[in-house]
Amino acid sequence: MRRKIRTMLVVLTLVAMTGIAMAPGEVLNADVTECIINVQAYNFQIPSNEQWYQIRYYPPGQSVPDGTYYSNPPFKGLAIYDVNYPKTESYNVSNVSGLWTVALFKGATSNSKPDEITYLRKKVPVNVHIPEFPTIAFPVAAVLALIFLIQNRKKEE
Repeated sequence: MRRKIRTMLVVLTLVAMTGIAMAPGEVLNADVTECIINVQAYNFQIPSNEQWYQIRYYPPGQSVPDGTYYSNPPFKGLAIYDVNYPKTESYNVSNVSGLWTVALFKGATSNSKPDEITYLRKKVPVNVHIPEFPTIAFPVAAVLALIFLIQNRKKEE
C-alpha cells in the first residue's frame, strides 16, 4: 500500500514538474526578409493602461539596453498577445549589415527606473546585398557609349 502511494506521489510530482516546464512563456521571434526585420511577440499581456511595451532594434555593436536603438512608437493599453493574436512589427534596417539585436521591453511606466524594466532579446543576422562591380559598371559604360555615339553623329551632320 505504501509503495503504491509513493509511486503515485512520484508520478504526480513528475507530471506537475513537466507541466510547469512546458508552460508557455513569453516568446519573441524575429526573421529577416531582404532588409526588413519582421518581429512577432506573444504569450504576454499588458495589465494596465499605465504600462507600455516597445520593440527596439539595436544595430551591430550597440548594447541592450544602453546603446543607440531604433523603434516604432511604444504600445500600451489592456491587451493580451497570444499565438493566435501576436504583436507583429517590421523595421527596415536600411543598408546596415551585421548582427542586429531585437528587444521587447515590457512593463515600463513613466516612473520606471532603467533597472526595473525587463526585456526579452533575440539576435538577428542581417546581410545587405551590395551589388558587384560589373552590375554597376556595365550599365554606366553602356550609357556613356550611347552618349559618345550620339555626339559623334551630331558632329558628322
